[in-house]
Amino acid sequence: MLMAAVGVVVLGVGLLMLFTGGDPLRLLRASSAPATQQLTRPQPPTPRSIPVKTAPVRRGDLEHRIGFTGDIVAEASVQVFSKVAGVLEELSVERGDRVSAGQPLGRIEWRELEAHVDQARAQVARYRAQYAQLEAGARPEEIAQARDRVRKAKAALEHAKRTLDRTKELVERAFIPPQELDNATAAYQSALAEHSIAQDSLALIQQGAREEDRQAAKAQVQGAEAALRLAQVQLGYTMLLASIAGVVAERHVDRGAFVTLSTPVVTIMAMDRVRIVGRVSERDLGTLRLGQRAELRVDAYPDAVFIGEVTQISPTVYQESRTVELELTVDNPDHRLKPGMFGHISLIVEVHRNVLLVPRVAVRSDGSGEKIFILNERSAHARPVTTGFTTDHWAVVLDNVQAGEEVIVAGQDHLTDGSPVIVIRDGGVTEGGKR
Repeated sequence: MLMAAVGVVVLGVGLLMLFTGGDPLRLLRASSAPATQQLTRPQPPTPRSIPVKTAPVRRGDLEHRIGFTGDIVAEASVQVFSKVAGVLEELSVERGDRVSAGQPLGRIEWRELEAHVDQARAQVARYRAQYAQLEAGARPEEIAQARDRVRKAKAALEHAKRTLDRTKELVERAFIPPQELDNATAAYQSALAEHSIAQDSLALIQQGAREEDRQAAKAQVQGAEAALRLAQVQLGYTMLLASIAGVVAERHVDRGAFVTLSTPVVTIMAMDRVRIVGRVSERDLGTLRLGQRAELRVDAYPDAVFIGEVTQISPTVYQESRTVELELTVDNPDHRLKPGMFGHISLIVEVHRNVLLVPRVAVRSDGSGEKIFILNERSAHARPVTTGFTTDHWAVVLDNVQAGEEVIVAGQDHLTDGSPVIVIRDGGVTEGGKR
């Protein structure tokens, strides 16, 4: 009995110690406390980790682009006209044919103009012969003949002089009537004139043609040569030539048609390069430069990118739209780009090189400025930053970050500085950024 009573006492003391944590007075204090008071205070719950996604801060280049649309036109488009009126006797090209500059395309009737060339060539030969004769002077035979005429005229003059002298003597002696003296005098004057003419003829032949005569003959030659060149030009106009290299876009007439100087025969488009004409906002005018690289896409080839460059910037702004017209040139060796197509242009106006980049969605703005959340172990820490140039997807960060750091790009709407996070990655869930 005694042992049983001792056991009950010991058990009671043990239970008392268990409930009082070794302090018997605790039970008395607890019993005197209000009934609603708990024996222990509740511990605060552990904060719940917020799921987020991250991306690394990287260093690279970021392009500043301007997007706009434009129409594709040929680099050059010309219509070929005939320079002479007549029947189109030959036409050797069709639509779609490639031609080179200077290539014959057809011919207008030419035979009449060819006859004019032959006539003009004969006239040149005639005047050249006459001029050559004046330049060469008299032949030796002609000079000899002239000298012989002078000798004969001199002999006749001497004979007339002797006859006149005898006649005077006979008249003075009254052997013959006075009228014989008149006849002798007239004969002497005639012989004197013949001698003078013969001498002048010999002098002219020996001296050659006068300078005035040579200049007149030379002018005749030059005039005939000019007439020949004109006839040859007119004959050349009957041949229709391609003025540029390109593709025959249109054939306006058929063989046998009568064409005039205002009748287009064919249209040629130069398509080895094409131009794209479009407009951009005037606020982008300060970023535009000749030679800037551009990327062109067209609906016909959705996976193809054509590279071109800015070749012309309009000096004026359209007041009604406040836009500036641009012209770009794109190489088109395979002629996939057709005039009339609609193009989508992405113009690279500036490249920010070797800068720190974060996804634009990582940057948050509030009244105090811009900030990003950096992943550090299992928590997110807010960090103030300054951003520079941004695009729809990326932002340049100018300070307070380093390449390789993980920034939070999704889930940050519910974060505060120091919030615990759990990282959601494509391959699964990790904590603290570790798989």
